[in-house]
Amino acid sequence: MNKEVPGHLANRLQAALWREAFAALDDGLASVEDINAAIAQGPGLRYALLGPLMIFNLTGGKGGIRAAIEQFGPPIESWWADMQATPSLTGDGDLRDRLIAGVEAEMAGRSLADLERERDQRLVLLLKMLRDTEGAR
Repeated sequence: MNKEVPGHLANRLQAALWREAFAALDDGLASVEDINAAIAQGPGLRYALLGPLMIFNLTGGKGGIRAAIEQFGPPIESWWADMQATPSLTGDGDLRDRLIAGVEAEMAGRSLADLERERDQRLVLLLKMLRDTEGAR
């Protein structure tokens, strides 16, 4: 990072996503399963290939990042304005309980070791694919 702030850049970006995910659950916008699917089957796939800013660049089509900002800047800013909630995982609310219950339900009997193995196997395959297609850029 170019300046001193708490946390590593990747962790800070991850925390921003968690904040909105927890807020979506807390507000009743979506379930744990819905939130996981929205990221894993949506931007998470694209971000693994090029990163969020290059993907946003592609969002602008032939006009690239300039066109993306012009077309999508206003709605994105309105979404940001709506994302003012800071959910609490330590307060008196039931977010913590609903988060734990939702994750346990989605685990569907799989252990943490099972999930780690699944993640690691898929990550190795993804990394191999990225390496093998490096020349395709």
